[in-house]
Amino acid sequence: MTKKIIITSILAFFALFGLALPARASESVDARLSTATFLVGDVRTPFRAYEINGQLYSNIFEIAMAFTGSEKQFAPRWGTRQETLHITVGKPYNAIGFNMLRQSADLATATPLEISVTIGGTTSSIPAYSVVDDIFLSLRGIVEMLETHIIQNPSEYMPAPPPPQTSGEENPDNDAQGNNINVTEGESQSNTAAPPSVVNVSSRRIDPSRPMVAITFDDGPSQFTPPILDILQRHNALATFFIIGQHLENNEDILRRTFELGNEISNHTWTHPDFNLVSTDVVRTELEDTNNAIEAIIGSAPIHMRPPYGRQNDAAEVIIEELGFPMIRWSLDPRDWEHRDADIIADHVLNYVVDRDIILLHDLYESTVEATAIIVPALIKRGFQLVTVSELLYFSGITPEPGGVYRHGRE
Repeated sequence: MTKKIIITSILAFFALFGLALPARASESVDARLSTATFLVGDVRTPFRAYEINGQLYSNIFEIAMAFTGSEKQFAPRWGTRQETLHITVGKPYNAIGFNMLRQSADLATATPLEISVTIGGTTSSIPAYSVVDDIFLSLRGIVEMLETHIIQNPSEYMPAPPPPQTSGEENPDNDAQGNNINVTEGESQSNTAAPPSVVNVSSRRIDPSRPMVAITFDDGPSQFTPPILDILQRHNALATFFIIGQHLENNEDILRRTFELGNEISNHTWTHPDFNLVSTDVVRTELEDTNNAIEAIIGSAPIHMRPPYGRQNDAAEVIIEELGFPMIRWSLDPRDWEHRDADIIADHVLNYVVDRDIILLHDLYESTVEATAIIVPALIKRGFQLVTVSELLYFSGITPEPGGVYRHGRE
């Protein structure tokens, strides 16, 4: 059955027209679940797609979720009887209750469709397939529409940083972070520590000439935070924890330990609301209550915040700026909340990580603990310094401003 899709866009995607698209298949074929990553600016977002006849096809809602929070975000909406699809560019997609592809089969049957795409009154065709009772569009067409591109082979786009030593042996004069520890007290080095007022660290040495990344954990504290702290402590590594205020009850000791180990504590609101769906009064209360609760426990208030779901509208931004918070996003998201598989999470991070990344994880899942146990030593072995967000920005020469958005340490 032919499906007709009318795409209504605020922005005109004229690059779609003239696109060389694969020919329509004449009969049902196999579809294998695959992966790819959208690259929007410096932000890489993974998603799953079906590989059909050597080409990738994906559900439009999966793509919308992948782009949420980026400059290319859009909201798709099916019309009556799923015969039309409306897209509003610039509007975040509310994916509450949407299961996307995580319940799809690894191998399925794909039935070809002819999809009509209408943009600005002009109609064009885009290949599509029906897979597992849903419609999957050609990613080549979607890429042109969104004026971005896909990474399929990470090594072609993201060269790995050089290893710290060619011999592969540990330097006995270096700690697990690669910092030289064979230094007389008071002796200076070329690398400089961040001011103690910025982070809870007074004697850490960080070399700004070497690769570094900031691992961040959202939505804790929880029962899974302590084993993550154990891993970080074992490898002399630090991270940044974006705290949910309501999760502090009965977890005060976890927060104290997190802070006392030198990790950075940041604000992730009290109840994790979507800032696009609540009033400015709620935004203010969520942030102020969380900061006050954290300060009451550790004696220090967070200086950064992360909007829930990475979303905020203009009104929320005004409040965030008034409260003096820089907004910390991320540049690498393995979607640990979705996959719940340590190997998938770790493989994505280790395949795509580059210098000055901010990595998004969640200390809510056992699989994330297991992935962290793989990621942390692997990054250190590659020569990365594992630092806090404040350290990353400081040693990258970036001064975060209230209301500013920061996704990495690359200027």
